[in-house]
Amino acid sequence: MNDPSAKDVGLRFPDGDIVDASELRELFAAFPIAGYEFTQSPSRTSARVTIKDSADTETVLAMMTPVVSNEFPDAVLEVVEGLVGPRLFAPDPRLVCTLWVGSEDAMGAATLALSALGHTRQVGDVLLASDDAEALASVTSALRDRAAVKANNITVQGLQPESATRPLFARASDSADPILIEDALCDRCGDCVDLCPADCLALVDGELTLNASACVSCHICGEFCPTNAIHPVDNEHARVAGPTLSRLLDSAAALPTHSPFPSVPLTLAKPRVVLGLATVTLMEHAAALMVDGELVAAVEEERLVRERHYRYKAPGRPGASLASDPTLPLDAAWPKHAIKSVLSMAGLSFEDVDLIGMNGMPHRMRHSFSHDSIERPLKVHRSGRLVFAPHHLCHAASAYGMTEWDSADLLVIDGHGDFETLSWYRADGDEIELTHATPFFPDKSVGGVFDTITQALGFGTHGQGSTMALAALGEPTEDFSDILSLREDGSLLLSEWTAMHRYASWRRTRDQPIEQRHRDLAASLQRALESTVRMFIEQRRTPGAPLAIAGGVGLSCRMNGYLRRTLGIEAMEVPPAANDAGTAIGAALLADRELTGRLPRINAEHSYWGPAWSDEGVHRELSRFKIPHTRVDDISATAAELLAEGQVICWFQGRMEFGPRALGGRSILADPRRAELKDRVNLMKGRQAWRPFGPSILAGHEGEWFEDPWDSRFMLFAVNVRDDKREEIPMVVHDDGSTRPQAVHADTNPRYHALISAFHRATGVPMVVNTSFNTGGEAIVMTPRQAVASFVRLGADYLAIGDSLVSRNALRR
Repeated sequence: MNDPSAKDVGLRFPDGDIVDASELRELFAAFPIAGYEFTQSPSRTSARVTIKDSADTETVLAMMTPVVSNEFPDAVLEVVEGLVGPRLFAPDPRLVCTLWVGSEDAMGAATLALSALGHTRQVGDVLLASDDAEALASVTSALRDRAAVKANNITVQGLQPESATRPLFARASDSADPILIEDALCDRCGDCVDLCPADCLALVDGELTLNASACVSCHICGEFCPTNAIHPVDNEHARVAGPTLSRLLDSAAALPTHSPFPSVPLTLAKPRVVLGLATVTLMEHAAALMVDGELVAAVEEERLVRERHYRYKAPGRPGASLASDPTLPLDAAWPKHAIKSVLSMAGLSFEDVDLIGMNGMPHRMRHSFSHDSIERPLKVHRSGRLVFAPHHLCHAASAYGMTEWDSADLLVIDGHGDFETLSWYRADGDEIELTHATPFFPDKSVGGVFDTITQALGFGTHGQGSTMALAALGEPTEDFSDILSLREDGSLLLSEWTAMHRYASWRRTRDQPIEQRHRDLAASLQRALESTVRMFIEQRRTPGAPLAIAGGVGLSCRMNGYLRRTLGIEAMEVPPAANDAGTAIGAALLADRELTGRLPRINAEHSYWGPAWSDEGVHRELSRFKIPHTRVDDISATAAELLAEGQVICWFQGRMEFGPRALGGRSILADPRRAELKDRVNLMKGRQAWRPFGPSILAGHEGEWFEDPWDSRFMLFAVNVRDDKREEIPMVVHDDGSTRPQAVHADTNPRYHALISAFHRATGVPMVVNTSFNTGGEAIVMTPRQAVASFVRLGADYLAIGDSLVSRNALRR
């Protein structure tokens, strides 16, 4: 083995294999080894690199020089060339690291050499370098499995840590540019120019040029370069170790040779198809599809996988998301079932899609923005068929695009987006301009403050609705000026820490009684939210301009009703999916603007964009599972008669709603005149007995029953019930005299409108109780099979599904 210090002994591996020294010699001699070994002296004052004569000396030195200078600044580097064979065992027992570079065969030899070291002495930190990702994966796996080296002790020098789809290797360079283009390898195909989201690459007179100041260091260009001509520049950050290295190398066997999302040339012969995705977010993933500027389908992943507030969960990596983990492939967290559903509804395939809008900045794009958002606001970036749109901008676009307005003020308020928790936009024509942003920090979030108090009240992670409802039962006695308020300079004061510690002793478990102080705490929080947001809007509002609100906090119907009433804004809208799911629509709208230069205006009059079942299809499904049912000529009239008799009906008709509110597509219905039904339906749904219900009312009758009546279609604005009407409809009147109605129109939901009309003729009341068709903790039902299963668990009296009626008594028999 050409090493006088090596002993001619056999090596025993953990799996029982025994290899003696002579076999090792023959094995290594069979490899066309091209590599080097790096050793250091015990005093760490000198180092040696031995290079096989067939190795690329310049490549080795280019990769080794920064290693030596970074790790051993006082070492003397000695290079020995023309060696007959590489030295497999270092004479120094204090070996710190061995590095190899070269072909897969060389890496195989390195694997055995390091494995041998692991069984002959204690091996410390191992530092690897290679251009061959597959070989690197092989040697790293062998080190983890066979040698005495822990994964956390293996580091790869020169590997770009933000390579999401394949390992990307850095190059040493004297340039200050963030990437290095190797002209000799570049074939000028232009893929990188098409994929660059910051437009910093260009082909000029056949040469690839870089605008370094525009580069956001996302490295998409190098990741998908078919000739491996683009590399990040080696620096102190080009290093990966431990679990991150394992994740990168575990997927190194299937490396892409080109972008999976190349641009598709637009032609006039086909429709313009844009897919919007809510996927760069912590929950509520969804997909929306636009064809020629029209929204044709939208569905939430939770309805298909039956997990409320669905979010992608990376196997073995809890909490990982596209927003936080750069090693996730860009399409790993996509809502695949929702994508398939919306494309199926439109009769299209993935190949028909021209652009794919994503609702936020993946972690690899973090250099494209800073917390100084007004000076450096987030921008829309395009990479091939992918469009990365800022999260809050997607919210704003969904709110503005769902109207027919030509201009508007837009408020986005939630937990946090890419880095904001509250933002203010001015929309004019096709442009949406950010004019203010309150940055998110771990302790400073509007939604976070609301969630902190919700947790203290014992309502859990998604119990904000319970907190809002409880507020009507209390008095605002607590001072929230140092928790949630507006400073004199117009900026928000936020402190989750103060809220958590001040009310730590008030914390209750879900089964403990609610005291008056808990009711007062909820009322204090609601008042602080409403007054803070109102003052914020007053300082920035354009006189006479319409206002739209989006974001998770925008689901607070009490806040929305208060703002509309106190600010005197007639033209005010909140989209039906104000939560993160709605950003799929916003991403689609912004992506469509990339193609046409114009932001579509949908003027949404309903939220029925999900899948539908025909009456015949429902009948076949019920028959298939032998569910006793009766087909009736007029399901609306039949259901109205049953409601008037005091029956509780599960209602499954037409296309499914998009967003968290059931609006007559997948609803549970009851008679609003019967106060005794409130306890029953709340018990069926697993809700607190004091939780209120809202009514669906025939459009045009609002003024007879409500103060400040208007056409509110999505149950997102609380209004006060007229004093003289409250006793007639007790089931939908909350303790403070408010309710949240849905105005129902015949042209958007004819079967539901017909039911309420029949109920009106029979009772004189033009409304029915409406709540979502699901049990506690369950996503709203989507299919007939789910409808039947949920109906049985709920204990309702009838299921009106298509033109079929299922009786609970018949199911018992």
